[in-house]
Amino acid sequence: MSEKHSGEELNESSLRALLGDAARDFSVYVFDELDSTNTEAKRRAMDGERRAIIAARRQSAGRGRMGRSF
Repeated sequence: MSEKHSGEELNESSLRALLGDAARDFSVYVFDELDSTNTEAKRRAMDGERRAIIAARRQSAGRGRMGRSF
């Protein structure tokens, strides 16, 4: 999410508002900082969670497609 988006704070209710019905059946988690949202999603999947939206204001070890770091 870009800070330029709309000036809204990144939180569960703002994400749900942006995603509308698409987020209805998902758990939404927003963190101040994570190592990686992909890694957090994998941890939650290993614990059996299948429908989650993971967001973080900062990532210390974020990575994108093909494992590229950013």
